[in-house]
Amino acid sequence: MKIQKYTKDMRDDFFDFLLPIMEKDNMILIITNDYGAPMLDLIKKKFPKRCINCGITEQNIVSVSAGLAYNGYKPIIYSISTFITLRSFEQIKLDISVMKLPVVILSVGAGYAYSMDGPTHHATDDIAILNTLSNCRIISPSENSLILKKSIINFKFKGLTYLRLDRGKLQKLSNFFDYNSNTFRFKKVHKNILVISTGFLIQEITKSIQDSNIFSFSLMDIVQIKPIDKKIITYIKMFKKVIIVEEHIAEGGLFTIIQSLLNKNNIKSNISSLSLLQSSTYNYGDRDMLHRHNKIDIKSILGAI
Repeated sequence: MKIQKYTKDMRDDFFDFLLPIMEKDNMILIITNDYGAPMLDLIKKKFPKRCINCGITEQNIVSVSAGLAYNGYKPIIYSISTFITLRSFEQIKLDISVMKLPVVILSVGAGYAYSMDGPTHHATDDIAILNTLSNCRIISPSENSLILKKSIINFKFKGLTYLRLDRGKLQKLSNFFDYNSNTFRFKKVHKNILVISTGFLIQEITKSIQDSNIFSFSLMDIVQIKPIDKKIITYIKMFKKVIIVEEHIAEGGLFTIIQSLLNKNNIKSNISSLSLLQSSTYNYGDRDMLHRHNKIDIKSILGAI
């Protein structure tokens, strides 16, 4: 299968998709912490009063957005992942989740997306942190098309919607998977081994498969991490061995969430984890180097299989 790439970054495709929706719904606002994007500039020109730059005041941004949501507005907070989740967790918990207010966080920089900027920019524990909240959904798309759906920004979900986007121009994968839904995707090839991942690592795994034309495992792409879709249990039960690969610490991440789901449903599975090591999570370097260091690079994944 020939690899085709999107012409825009995830965030710019999202803003391009959002523009006509904002034309029809004047209650949608974009709140930023002095963070920009090419397509956002077009929205600012068209709706200058509906794009609010609150400066680098993340706690304030969350509380302001909660207040706007309480008064019927539909705020979308746009920020780098680590800044908006770690600096303002208390406000996210008390002002959004506890109050069940419909607020969307459009975050960029999942995992090691901002690799060379170091630990201040590495979103390697954001899933674990937000997973502790009720009235919260976490969406981790592996390609642009997965976020270009009205269901994501219809503000019917009462609570936090956290969109965990990557950077750069990603490859198109829609035709790669046999089963596609809003919550997960699946491709069955190998009957014994299932690899489960999310976000950027799905890009890496599928690229490796297409480059080498070797496919020694089946693959599941988790799009909605929280709440996790219970239907994945049916697929997991089909395999003798399950390996969860994530660009996140195992504690509280995708591995913990899936293991908890299986335990609650009394499902026994031979499941293992390839994730970031807490002892070496905080490092500098390019993304490939950080993956090798944490043994979540393609060579290590294939070695585990």
